[in-house]
Amino acid sequence: MIPPVMIRLLPAIAGLAWLLVAGDVAIMLFALIPGALLLGGGISALFLSGDFRTPQLVAIGGLIGMVNAVLLVFAVDLSTVSWLFLLSLSSFLAAGRGFEEKLAPPDDVPAEEKPVILAAKAAFDEVSLGAGIRFMLSSPNAAKMDEIADETHRGITLLEGGNFLNSPLTWHQTPGEADNIIFTPASFKGLDYQKMKFTSGYQPPVEFPGFDRWQSYQSNLSAHAIVLQHAGPPRPWIVCIHGGAMGRDATNLFGMQAAKFHRDHGLNVLLPVLPLHGARRAGTMSGAGIIGGYLTDTVFALSQAVWDIRQMISWARAQEAERLGVYGISLGGYTTALLTQSESELACAIAGIPASRLAPMLGRLLEPRMVEGLAERGVGLSEVETMFKVISPLAEAPKLSLDRRYIFAGVVDRMVLPAHVAELWRHWEKPRIEWYQGSHVGWLWEKPAQNLLDEAIRAHLTS
Repeated sequence: MIPPVMIRLLPAIAGLAWLLVAGDVAIMLFALIPGALLLGGGISALFLSGDFRTPQLVAIGGLIGMVNAVLLVFAVDLSTVSWLFLLSLSSFLAAGRGFEEKLAPPDDVPAEEKPVILAAKAAFDEVSLGAGIRFMLSSPNAAKMDEIADETHRGITLLEGGNFLNSPLTWHQTPGEADNIIFTPASFKGLDYQKMKFTSGYQPPVEFPGFDRWQSYQSNLSAHAIVLQHAGPPRPWIVCIHGGAMGRDATNLFGMQAAKFHRDHGLNVLLPVLPLHGARRAGTMSGAGIIGGYLTDTVFALSQAVWDIRQMISWARAQEAERLGVYGISLGGYTTALLTQSESELACAIAGIPASRLAPMLGRLLEPRMVEGLAERGVGLSEVETMFKVISPLAEAPKLSLDRRYIFAGVVDRMVLPAHVAELWRHWEKPRIEWYQGSHVGWLWEKPAQNLLDEAIRAHLTS
């Protein structure tokens, strides 16, 4: 067992090693970035215990270091390159393991196996958090934090006054039928599909703070989806709900395995685009604003997601759908769980790597300055959880029977904490769950997760 202090020292040593080989300009270009990231992350690991940004810095530095070491193989002697590669790899694995004392797994979460492999998988989560999700999150100034806090306090007051906190399901309006639907043919790598678009029609309560801003997101006023529908007699449908930062055609078709469901299982497939994602985004990044910005926007986005997808489900049923199941991953898994509170006729609901508590997630994702700034303004974890209660998968029981509920999750997930998945599993009355030995970003390549998907589809959609 390596002492934690030695693990914390590794990135700093690796960073110094990289900076020491930066002799000429050409090599410096390869050495500076991994050296700075690893040294900075190593110092943070030594002196800022528990900072969630530390493993992200180290994982990114370690990954770049491994790549750059290979690229330098013809410019630096083999012995030096080997040491740089090994130090970078060790730092990468240290980031995946974490720099604190290892604790026992949370209740109802299996123990970790093959720690070195799991450390590598978890490190890729840290890379994704540091290099991807981080760019989705803004760091607001004092004036914006004042606005966020004011909206949150007024929003909670309105939720309490409307009795929505005691009966969260009443917050969600029942949508009408989608009309004026436009279909546009498209193709991706030999897979033909239709792009669906219609006016969403969702509106938050007019008196709710943030209403005008939400309605100003012009691209979000239309609902979008991808449809893959077989010719001939009616078939079962599967609705596949993507995760955060996805939403573009390519990422949805590949990441949600549309070809597998459509061709291999013979299903009709519907892939909704979540609010503020893909063609509906309000900024340059898909998904930016749904977390880490205005808390009222988060409430509106998840409420509109349920509204839009229920309209799409009604449309699919109007196509004489034999049966219809829902499958979502990450934020889509969260949305799947929300849908089960309203949709009792689903053939199955499969929540993959599902978040269940957004408030603690924000506490881990946001810049500490924003967390502290909001806390100073009276918006701490308790207030955020109160605000999010109307969009919580834990607030109401699912309406479909126990045998139609499925969950899969990774034991070293760094984005959706395993303890939160276990909480949803218990809330769902302990349905079929598959824990795989892996992290968040690698679910596509985890055989246990894929086996559970196939099992649920065979049992409820294709049998």
